[in-house]
Amino acid sequence: MANISNSFQKCFSCDLTEKENPLVSIQYSGEHKWVCLECLPQLIHGSKNLDDYI
Repeated sequence: MANISNSFQKCFSCDLTEKENPLVSIQYSGEHKWVCLECLPQLIHGSKNLDDYI
């Protein structure tokens, strides 16, 4: 029987999973992160800073 994993990728900012909200992959300063579509505008417009999470 195959081992089925229930682990989903999470938004680095709000911890929503890919099952709850679409995620976008980003690469910053050599780090790979996932961000949901709700948090993405906050990154684009500067109210959240990736440096605080890396």
